[in-house]
Amino acid sequence: MSEAVELLGKPESSIRRQIAQGRVTGEQVLRDPDNPRDTRLVWRVLITDSPDEPPPSVEPIESDHEPPIRQEPPRFEMALLAKLDERDATIAEMAERERAQADRIAALAAEKAKAESDAIHALEAAQIERERRLEAEAEVKRLRVRSPWKPWTW
Repeated sequence: MSEAVELLGKPESSIRRQIAQGRVTGEQVLRDPDNPRDTRLVWRVLITDSPDEPPPSVEPIESDHEPPIRQEPPRFEMALLAKLDERDATIAEMAERERAQADRIAALAAEKAKAESDAIHALEAAQIERERRLEAEAEVKRLRVRSPWKPWTW
């Protein structure tokens, strides 16, 4: 049935209606006749000639003169071709801009990632330095408390 739809250029419902009216020959057959459990049916449609096409002529028509050969296309075709060329150039330009923007976005994303990484490293370094300073201050306090004399005051 799908082949008949393609060949006739009509929807399946129209072909079924024509089969019911007797204008098209068709029959329902088992989809897989070798399988006794398969009870699905499919349509087989006999297509001899498309009703929309004229019957083929028996004798080819001979012409005494050759068809004229165009030297230049008409003005409207030239104008249409010019518009198509403009459109193609615009599309190519837009595609190039989109590629450049995508490259710029990727570069900015890489810069952002590097800046974030640098900030994290700087924060970690600052925390380590703070911990060292606090440890040094604690050591100084500990030494002051332990030492009965204060040599730095001499």
